[in-house]
Amino acid sequence: METLRTIGSYPGLGLVVIIVICFAYLVPFLISIRPRRPKEPGFRYVCIDDDGNARELDEKEKEYLNTEFQGGDGDRPFIKSNYASKTPDWKMGGYLLRRRLPRRILINSVADERQAHHPKVLGNRHCN
Repeated sequence: METLRTIGSYPGLGLVVIIVICFAYLVPFLISIRPRRPKEPGFRYVCIDDDGNARELDEKEKEYLNTEFQGGDGDRPFIKSNYASKTPDWKMGGYLLRRRLPRRILINSVADERQAHHPKVLGNRHCN
């Protein structure tokens, strides 16, 4: 009569389980950081407003993003890890690497955005 075998009875099974778990986390991570657009001219970042629209940055925003900040500085910009990520107050606005912006999203010029949102002040620290 055969007895039930435990996991310890199968040499190497623990290693297989660890590898499967690592791939389960690694593959989605690698998919999330892949470029969404081809290399294209323009500044490295774009501004995403709370409506999900993207636009180029003005000179003041480019200077702001090129500024070095300390780790705990509350004035540093919000850099989104991906297009769908939200701010701590659940808004969509922030700066995003241009290559992580989905291809289907059109990048408007600064002038187009100023015309569309005339009373809105652009170039603030949250890019809204």
